[in-house]
Amino acid sequence: MKSINKLSKSIIIKKAFDYADEHGIESLSMRNLAHALDVKAMSLYNHVKNKEDVIESITDELIGLMSYEVTPYWQSSMRHRAIALKDLLLKHRWGTLPLMYGFHTGPYITKDFNQSIGILRQGGFTYGECDQIISSINSYVYGFVLSRINFPIEEASFQAVAESYEDFFPKDELPHLWGLSNEIRIGNYSGITDFDLGLSFIIKGIETTIDHKGENK
Repeated sequence: MKSINKLSKSIIIKKAFDYADEHGIESLSMRNLAHALDVKAMSLYNHVKNKEDVIESITDELIGLMSYEVTPYWQSSMRHRAIALKDLLLKHRWGTLPLMYGFHTGPYITKDFNQSIGILRQGGFTYGECDQIISSINSYVYGFVLSRINFPIEEASFQAVAESYEDFFPKDELPHLWGLSNEIRIGNYSGITDFDLGLSFIIKGIETTIDHKGENK
């Protein structure tokens, strides 16, 4: 069994991050983490407070991996950020739920939030509007990722599934559902949610909803 003296918070958090990647965050417990580290569970508490402390730390480390281009325009910068966040969460599928809940104060998360506010402030938004915009974009990303990783049909099977549902939506009773599934059946529409299109809806909606007052410093 590994010596307690060889443990540190950074070692514990790295192992927890890797464990979540391999097994999912639902099975991450202090006992399982200790087993993965080949130590006794009680020895972990010399370096971390509890499981919540571990999850908060690995979630912050996750955001620390995110990188995106910041441009002079808030629209493109926030688009780059949303895409980077989406790609990160699709790679590390455990990350969405802890990001959705709780009040995060880790250094990487707060740095990202501060940078996002700065991007939007230079776009002419008030602090309150910045908070609402970031929340709306984050919610869209989280919803997209959760839908993508939990959807019961593989993207490559959409057309075949649509064909099997040809009689499930009677044309005379559900004409629009029949029409949508028929577009997939005949190959006019993939049925796959377009992340960029949805993100454009949000950004365009922000542009037309909030009156800009020029650049804020």
